[in-house]
Amino acid sequence: MADVVSTRERVEPGCEDRLREWMAEVKRRESEAMETLAHEGMVAEAAFLDEQPEATYLMYYMEAEDLDEVYEAFRSSPYEIDREHAAVVDEVLADDQPDEQPELLCHAVNGGAVDERDGGFSPGGVESDGAGSDGVESSGAESRESEDGADDE
Repeated sequence: MADVVSTRERVEPGCEDRLREWMAEVKRRESEAMETLAHEGMVAEAAFLDEQPEATYLMYYMEAEDLDEVYEAFRSSPYEIDREHAAVVDEVLADDQPDEQPELLCHAVNGGAVDERDGGFSPGGVESDGAGSDGVESSGAESRESEDGADDE
């Protein structure tokens, strides 16, 4: 089963628009971004901006066969968009970050759902952060590592 993680990082006050601008740029450069995901071995990645009264957070959902390989490929990436992404994230994230990351309770993939992107069927399975039984596999919630190996993205 795939590795799955969700991260939550505090955004520096006043940097929300810079982050939105960068993500809009990533969307405009979709083919380049998709090439880097393939290079990293990333199955799915989504970024969310969570604006709360006490702070704004950048949240990521990531899925890959091996997240450690994804992190290593990102750190040593030959792609300019990855270097730009690392620079923007470094610019907008606060120095002090939450100690706790979201806990993965369950991850389900509908085995019979048609994936319209390629006309095929997506693989099935369910993951949980608990003891497994038929169709359920344990999965830990690691946080995404930055290019220097520290948890900050």
